[in-house]
Amino acid sequence: MNTEFHLDILITNLSIKIFNLKQFVIIICICIFFANCTSQLSKIENKKNIYIQKYDIAFDRETIYNLNESNYKVHVIRLDSNKDIIFDSVYKPVLSSDGEKLLITKVPDLNDNLKNYREILNLNTMQEQKLEITCKHLYEAWSPDDNLIAFIIYYPGKMLSQIGIIKTDNSDFRILDFSSHILLAPSWTNDGKYIVTSDLKNIYKIGVKQYYSDTINIFTAFGDTCSPSSETKFYYSSDNRYLIFNAYTNKMEMESFLPSPEAIYAYDTQLKKIIRLTPVGMNATDPCLGVNDEIYFTGTTDKKQNLYGIYKVDVNDKKITLVIDKGEHPSCRRY
Repeated sequence: MNTEFHLDILITNLSIKIFNLKQFVIIICICIFFANCTSQLSKIENKKNIYIQKYDIAFDRETIYNLNESNYKVHVIRLDSNKDIIFDSVYKPVLSSDGEKLLITKVPDLNDNLKNYREILNLNTMQEQKLEITCKHLYEAWSPDDNLIAFIIYYPGKMLSQIGIIKTDNSDFRILDFSSHILLAPSWTNDGKYIVTSDLKNIYKIGVKQYYSDTINIFTAFGDTCSPSSETKFYYSSDNRYLIFNAYTNKMEMESFLPSPEAIYAYDTQLKKIIRLTPVGMNATDPCLGVNDEIYFTGTTDKKQNLYGIYKVDVNDKKITLVIDKGEHPSCRRY
């Protein structure tokens, strides 16, 4: 009887231990599960954190005239925090529409500009990717979704330039079929469906996926108020009412600017009138549009053209503000 009693106790204790062991195993499994969940969430959160930095303006710190004497520097800035990234031995920055990537010219050898090349730099991960465009090209422009880059293809010795498009992974390179033989500095409409360009006679809105063209005659629209140049870019405001651009003023306003200085203009497509946004006495070039349609540009009032800064102006109040001292050729985050 006592033996059976002790056996019952032993079995009971063993059952309790087995039950406790099961509980322990279950608890360990639950802990591992939650640890894995936390780890995955942390990875996801860290991945999110990689891409939250959006920069507002990229610009050259100084004009480059001579490869052997100049120091190439590009600055990228967040205006809300004045966070500034500086890159050496690069120039001609073009900031992506979302402010997370930068298209730049790398200068591996100051004594041989034939080795220069364009690359895309992720500003959060600092990953680099060479832009594989073998033809001569200028004036790149990011699409609103940053999946495409448009640019001008030019042919030395020929009166011919075309619009080229390539995906940012270097695939799907193509040339837009268009009747004009000379197309200049492209930009994109806000919906990403059209490229805006000109041939100094007309401003064109050209369909990217299917052939479409809308035309504004420059002489009819602007008269003798101003004259766009080969470096003029036209940008549509968010509501598509205004075309923002730089052009020669057609007037002798400053002694050192020959034949005439440039100014920033807005063409009101509804009222069919042109508005000058920068004052007499300032040479203004390189406009680009920010997130809220603020217009950033390179400006100077120095007759020797040595002191450039980046200014901001609004199409409504025309108030001009110096944003960055000693900078030029800005490009902006758009969205």
